[in-house]
Amino acid sequence: MRVRAMPRSGPAEAGEASVMVLPFPAEVAGLVGASLGEPWGQSFTSDLPFLDPETGRRPLPGHRIIPAEPAPGMPGTPGTLLAGYGIPFTFDPRPTEPLEGVRLAYREGNALVRRDQCGGGAVELVWRGRVASLCLEALKASVKEPGKWRSTIVHRPVDLRGVLPFCGSAVAPGGHQDGEGPSARFQQPFGLAHLPGRSGDPRGPRPLLLVTDSGSHVLRTVTPDGQVATLCGQPGQPGHRDSRTLLGKVGALLAGPAAGPPLFRSPTHAVFHRWSSSPGPFSPPWEEAVVADSGNHVIRSVRLDGRVATLAGTPGVAGYRDSEFARAAVFNDPQGLAVDAQGRVYVADRGNRVIRVISGGAVTTLAGRAGEAGTADGCGAQARFTDLKGMCLHPRLAALLMLDGHALRWVMLPEGQVRTLLGVVDLPGFRDLEEGEVMRQPCLNDPTGITCTQAGFAIADHGNHAVRIVSHDGRSVRTVAGDPAQGVTRCGLVRDGLPGPLDEAYGTLEGPWTVASCPQGHGRYDPGVFVTSGRCLAEIHHQAEGREALALMGAAPPPEAAVGETCVVIFTVETKAGLTVHYTADFLDPDGDRRGRVQGAAAGGETVAVQGRFDQAGAGKVRVRAVTCQGVSAGAELEVRVR
Repeated sequence: MRVRAMPRSGPAEAGEASVMVLPFPAEVAGLVGASLGEPWGQSFTSDLPFLDPETGRRPLPGHRIIPAEPAPGMPGTPGTLLAGYGIPFTFDPRPTEPLEGVRLAYREGNALVRRDQCGGGAVELVWRGRVASLCLEALKASVKEPGKWRSTIVHRPVDLRGVLPFCGSAVAPGGHQDGEGPSARFQQPFGLAHLPGRSGDPRGPRPLLLVTDSGSHVLRTVTPDGQVATLCGQPGQPGHRDSRTLLGKVGALLAGPAAGPPLFRSPTHAVFHRWSSSPGPFSPPWEEAVVADSGNHVIRSVRLDGRVATLAGTPGVAGYRDSEFARAAVFNDPQGLAVDAQGRVYVADRGNRVIRVISGGAVTTLAGRAGEAGTADGCGAQARFTDLKGMCLHPRLAALLMLDGHALRWVMLPEGQVRTLLGVVDLPGFRDLEEGEVMRQPCLNDPTGITCTQAGFAIADHGNHAVRIVSHDGRSVRTVAGDPAQGVTRCGLVRDGLPGPLDEAYGTLEGPWTVASCPQGHGRYDPGVFVTSGRCLAEIHHQAEGREALALMGAAPPPEAAVGETCVVIFTVETKAGLTVHYTADFLDPDGDRRGRVQGAAAGGETVAVQGRFDQAGAGKVRVRAVTCQGVSAGAELEVRVR
């Protein structure tokens, strides 16, 4: 078998390579190895007495190792390593004195990787999995005590940016299997809810995410390390059944055998809720997840111990009815959910095209008229909706952000005033918009999930296979990850809305359904956005101000060129710490048509000259896009007067 492959040393180059597939027993995953002429399966045969980070052992007795503080020849205050997913990254320990050797060890996903650098020196790394930190051990033979070694271990935190694999598999068949990271299997992960933990919790690490696996009719939890476990529901068994109450358990002792565990039918959106009716040391907060059990047309409450109750709606009955008793109300395919500080639950009743409120044990209608579709803004029953999906609360204003059709709409509370904020409800499209542009134009395509992040509001733009970020003031929208032309899940760099170099290294998404934000970070990782894509969960780790780390400056005054003749354009690359930058320069005629593309790499501070031509007179442009090995993107447009 032969495939086209891209070597780590030259990501812009591609070629064919032979692939060898080794058969393994059914219970063991197969191994695929590519002969690319690089040390992918390098063996470590160094005779230096390094500590094996996996076994905790050394080839020499412990008394022959002398701990050294600070590290012999190593920096005293190491900083965080920034790297882009899948991009070659050169790491240099920068020893201050000669060393016999340095061992690099890191856990990439579930695999432990070790590299011995005898004599020190720089090493090229390519990270394609989640990495928490890089462990370095420096060894130096003791001069005063022959036969002994001075050793110290330094940990360098790693900040890996891009679309990162978290749990599940984008290429494996769907199914239901608990496990850690890529070994877990989902049928159709849909809804996400972030479960904030508490510091010093005596119960140990808490789950990070609640996932509704709509295809398997179950709810799953995911820990900060990507460990997936089934919380409630029976895989492949749709239905409706709540956990037994105390009275029900007493009755069961007299009636006979237990009825069975809770059941769901195609659950979709979920939101976490924590509140206390009487704050104080003797009144612990009440915690639960509110889940839209869409197939049963009800709203369920789920405790983290697996207890399930029906909060509102009539199981198995689709229709429309408000009621003073929540269990007597009727919903039709409920979807998006939001919960405010007072415990009021807002529901996007998709089938009825209205927004409902569950408060004080009653269900009322906030906005829209049941059964009537439309795009009109207005207050309460005057507003019309078309296809309601995800929603979230604005963190500072008394308002809901609601996804309807192909638009983002604003619902003021408590009066229910509806206003279209972004996009056109009945017209799909794809376009990034900057501040000052008209926001009510086609720019979304069937968005399904929304959440608040540090950078703005993240939207799962399902039809565009992308995640978009809307600024907090609602005046701009940009693409963070994904590509409308590629409906597959692929981990890689964060595009940041800029097409450019290394297009094959950017992450793509398969019709994302929902997004969840982790604003405080989780475990050893920085804040990120989680997204359900295909049959897996991915994490999008980016930095809103990341573009400041890379600047492109053109020559002044603007150059001039003649039609059909070669034009030389000069620009300067400015980066922090002089990082290597991959760039593309596109020559655009006044009508926007591209007449040529130049690709290359440059070091920070380097002046680059590119040449091309124009076929039309007027105001031409050279559009430069660049990305560093840290995954930071930047762009600039240089004007050219064409005569």
